[in-house]
Amino acid sequence: MADLKTRALTAEVSRREAKQFFRSFSREHPSTKSWLSSWRLAACVVVFLCTAVFLLAMGVGIAEEIRAGAPDAASQVFGMVTISVLMLYACGVMTVFFVRTQLRKGTPERHYRLWAFARDNGMQYLPGPYGGQHLTPWRGRGRILVSRVMRSRFVELGNYDLMVGAGNSRDTALGGYMYLRVHSKLPHILLKAKRNERLLSPVPAPKRAQRLDIGGEFSDHFTLYCPEGYERDALYLFSFDIMARAIDSAGDFDIELVDDWVFFTRPGEIVTLNPDDWERSVEALSAIGTKVAQWERWRDENAATSHGEAPATGGGQQDGHLITQAEVAEQGRRLKSGVARTLWVVVGAAVLLAVANILVGLAM
Repeated sequence: MADLKTRALTAEVSRREAKQFFRSFSREHPSTKSWLSSWRLAACVVVFLCTAVFLLAMGVGIAEEIRAGAPDAASQVFGMVTISVLMLYACGVMTVFFVRTQLRKGTPERHYRLWAFARDNGMQYLPGPYGGQHLTPWRGRGRILVSRVMRSRFVELGNYDLMVGAGNSRDTALGGYMYLRVHSKLPHILLKAKRNERLLSPVPAPKRAQRLDIGGEFSDHFTLYCPEGYERDALYLFSFDIMARAIDSAGDFDIELVDDWVFFTRPGEIVTLNPDDWERSVEALSAIGTKVAQWERWRDENAATSHGEAPATGGGQQDGHLITQAEVAEQGRRLKSGVARTLWVVVGAAVLLAVANILVGLAM
């Protein structure tokens, strides 16, 4: 992907040409057909009209309660305002879901551009959405859907929807991913870009006890997490030269080592029609990918010790790391997760509403 050809992303495409292409493409990929059928569109319109009428009625009711000045007016107004806010929130969530679902389907022209771009660069284009079960290290994080997948022999790029939680409490994290595969197992280490941190995130961050102070200017750009007991290994895998490359070329991405995968992720989409996005992605892959050979020389001393192996001698060590054992000890395979920030915010909001309701009741 060093010599990326991006002309297809911005070249003019006639409507006739796009429709001709999409006729056969949609037969191969039925998921690209419009999700909003006539009856679904009608159902959406009915729901939004009912919500508008309900909120209008609530507004009239609140105004009447305030005008009447009844003894329990404050409690009544508080209750109606709370219900209205919850309805607005639900309506907003539905709107985002409908818009996101429809945009994910794309248009014939968009699919044609991405397909042509993949063809020009020796990749395969899979529009999706489909399940991301092949991203095996992510299977325990929630339900994953991937779309706009670009795949070659050595790398895969795509956009993902990660749904965490269950039932009505399910929340969705959206973003883009890229990954490389390496020829040996690695400990679970996360280099999180500070520019990607979000106040409200449904995905739990690693526990703070696993945060490693990397010092210098690196700590201004990234936060490094590693399993307890793997601090020296993390500094070997993310040495100063790799950190410098990450700041210069991959500052938009979180970089995650897990098993024999190297993931690059960010909140925004990666597979787009913007050539600049592609240039940044390729630059990040190239900058970090050149260090994969260094990572493949790493071996876990903890795994060797747990198997009762003696330290290697002579050429059996590389920078103080054993090369006689290709596995990772149990304690180094996964970071321990904390609690998602979104959950804290929801709990806090519920507590504030309960306290406010009690105070209103005491004031009456």
